Amino acid sequence: MFGSDFEEDYIMRQIKNIIHAAVKLVCNIDTTAQFRQEMKTDAFANRLMEAAGSGSINDAENLLYEKSEAHDPETFRAGLAFYDYLNSMDDSFLEAHDFTREEIQDGLQHLATEYGMGELLGLLAQ
Repeated sequence: MFGSDFEEDYIMRQIKNIIHAAVKLVCNIDTTAQFRQEMKTDAFANRLMEAAGSGSINDAENLLYEKSEAHDPETFRAGLAFYDYLNSMDDSFLEAHDFTREEIQDGLQHLATEYGMGELLGLLAQ
């Protein structure tokens, strides 16, 4: 009855909802569009997105994980922007570069947990 397209759309919506909630709660920004506009000037977020856009998604995510160990709030914001960017990509691009929507969701959850928000954002994903 429901195919993988439905599952992908569902996961994509979950990711959008988690990012929107985190942007609202942590960054005190009302819309994801406003957040995206603000993040255009963030050098680290842009570095992550450029790497992902060129196909080095796993390398970019590893760099994010390394930097998030310092628990800098700006790194959390860059991570949200990174996962938001990945979520906007076509499935075919993600697949071609060995990445999935589930990995976006898992990475977002890992980032939230690293910053003490794992349980809160986990509730939103259910």
